[in-house]
Amino acid sequence: MKRFVYPLICFLLIAVGCDIDQVDIDNLQTPRITSLVAVPIGEISFSLRELIDELDDSTVAIEEDSVTLLSLVYTDSFSYQSSNDLIDIGDITNSDSVDLPETPATPTSLDVLIDQAFTFTYPPQNQEQIDSVIYATGDLELRVTSSIAPVIDYNLTIQNTVSPSNVAVTLSGSVANSTDIQSQSLVGYKTILAEQNGENTFSVNFSGVIHLSAGQSIAAGDVIIFTLTYQNQSFDIIYGDFGRDTVEIGNQVIDVGFFADLGGEDAIEFLNPQVNINFRNTIGIPLGIAFGEVFAATTDSTGNTDSTFLSGSAITTPQLMGSPTVDEVGSTIESTVSLNRNNSDLAKLFGNAPESIHFNVSAISNPSATNPQNFFQPDNSTVEADVEFRLPLVMKLTDLQREQSFNLGDLKFTEADSVSLRIVTSNWLPVNTSMDLQILDENDSILYQVLNNKVMVSADQNVAAGFISYEPKVNVEDVPLSPDGIEALNNGDRINLVLTMNTPATVNSQEIFPKFLASYSLTVKLSAVGKLDYGL
Repeated sequence: MKRFVYPLICFLLIAVGCDIDQVDIDNLQTPRITSLVAVPIGEISFSLRELIDELDDSTVAIEEDSVTLLSLVYTDSFSYQSSNDLIDIGDITNSDSVDLPETPATPTSLDVLIDQAFTFTYPPQNQEQIDSVIYATGDLELRVTSSIAPVIDYNLTIQNTVSPSNVAVTLSGSVANSTDIQSQSLVGYKTILAEQNGENTFSVNFSGVIHLSAGQSIAAGDVIIFTLTYQNQSFDIIYGDFGRDTVEIGNQVIDVGFFADLGGEDAIEFLNPQVNINFRNTIGIPLGIAFGEVFAATTDSTGNTDSTFLSGSAITTPQLMGSPTVDEVGSTIESTVSLNRNNSDLAKLFGNAPESIHFNVSAISNPSATNPQNFFQPDNSTVEADVEFRLPLVMKLTDLQREQSFNLGDLKFTEADSVSLRIVTSNWLPVNTSMDLQILDENDSILYQVLNNKVMVSADQNVAAGFISYEPKVNVEDVPLSPDGIEALNNGDRINLVLTMNTPATVNSQEIFPKFLASYSLTVKLSAVGKLDYGL
């Protein structure tokens, strides 16, 4: 009704002001009226903190520093309980014989003395050099066999194995044409070993008295055979130089599916991603951390798995973990081993939007060429580690895409001569953005689209402050619709904006990695502007 009011008033004014006979109705020139109608469609406004908070992963923490720089932090953990990986000592058995002095038959009783020293070996499974051991459990067993009739009283003294009060172990018994067995508990005892020709050795002394009765003799070649066994051993502590071994201490598959929420492959390049492994170690052996296979896995569109392997000096050179010294027995030493852009190509690993990180960590004992004094406590030899993936949002964006939809509701422009969609942005983000505008029906089919519209300009960067935005950029973009576009607007269900974002490439030939602060915000307002053109 309103569109007819103004023409009617104009017509009445003309009629009143003139003699009706003088009016040439046929040649009357009526004015044309043009008006613009703007209809808001929708508005979005959010801070970067709010956007990051929407990541669908409860395991990802979001941290903010003093200048509100955001970091994504993912944590995991692993532990290693050493048993026999680094040093394995089983039962130790040594056998030898005591040569008996040839003695002719005697008309009366006679005592013959024997005294002989022996050197035995104490070999671990991998021939490590052992300085000493302190036993938690175990037994010494001595078997003495004699094939002669006279009674032999014997003593076997082990100078290297001592009681808690530092008294050498002596096993005593008697044997006559038989086998005698003696034993001794090793609980709390200690064996001190010597190195000889590359072997761990200890000394024993076999002494005794052979009681010859009248008419008895000792023939040439008669011997006593004895066997000494350290059995069922476990240890409170082992000292020595255990050489070089490699043991796996962690093999993790870490789900990092939240990267799918951040962007596609190569869309994000972080300036300095970090993997920090915080160790707590009680093993008294220098340990070098070797990253065997560390790779990111992504499933492609065909269902195949693509793997990107980590490389760099951290992969080829073991990173030293802190370990307690012999003066710190029982202590837990904390240390951190890090992967970063200085010792690896970690940025490439995270740049492929991985679904999982496969993390194989090994420890190399005594990685240097020196011969340190090691110690090992089987019941207190653990490595615990907290793994932290830290991603400060200092990064480059390359064709990172985001979508935002606006419902059209009952919006109609059936009588409009032309329609434009107006997009107004107020942007703190350090990104330039182009946009594909799509009008979709209720089945998500594209009724109409306009590609590659420049809608958002990067906020100005304070280079000296490390590429921090110091004020937002406001941009107004009108996207004219063709008649097909107007029809789609009238029949569509919603408007979908596909935003493609890129950070500026360089400033003064300097590669840019802008900082993304929690306080940065983005506001997008979408409205339809229709032009009505009609004559009176």
